[in-house]
Amino acid sequence: MINLADYKMTDASGIGIYVGTYAKYNSGSIFGMWINLESVSDAYGFFEVCRELHKDEADPEFMMQDYQGFPEEFYHESMNIDDVQKVLDYIALDDDDREMLEAFCECYGGDATDADNIEDVRERCMGQFDTFQDFADQCADEELACMNAPEFCTRYFDYEAYARDLKYDFSVSDNGYIFRDR
Repeated sequence: MINLADYKMTDASGIGIYVGTYAKYNSGSIFGMWINLESVSDAYGFFEVCRELHKDEADPEFMMQDYQGFPEEFYHESMNIDDVQKVLDYIALDDDDREMLEAFCECYGGDATDADNIEDVRERCMGQFDTFQDFADQCADEELACMNAPEFCTRYFDYEAYARDLKYDFSVSDNGYIFRDR
């Protein structure tokens, strides 16, 4: 038996979805509950709570009437298991991964829901730098060190030209994240 009180969102700054049903709404009622997404283990658990909340209906059609604590692009009124799981996966990320994911989406278009595989984003992320030139200088220094280039060669190396050419293979977000293009 599910205790709804364990899943009710009580913190006004929490992460949750207000869930009613279309039948109740069409009958003039907005009865539902804010479900704390941090209290459910997965999307199946979320919908078990929804079914318990609306067990007075034989086959409830859930209506996500409001949301808070996650990006708007994840939300829509008729969210399904995959939609809710994407939200849960997103909120499970730490702040650094969320920032990196948002920077990735800025560089390549779309929104955070497009990046299903955070591992791919991490793999393509070269780091966060003050400028692209800083990144290119680091890459050049590493390349020269690998080649065991004599010191006099490094004095004549054209770092600016190297950065200009390197830019064709990378994308840079406004907050300095650099991603390797495919």
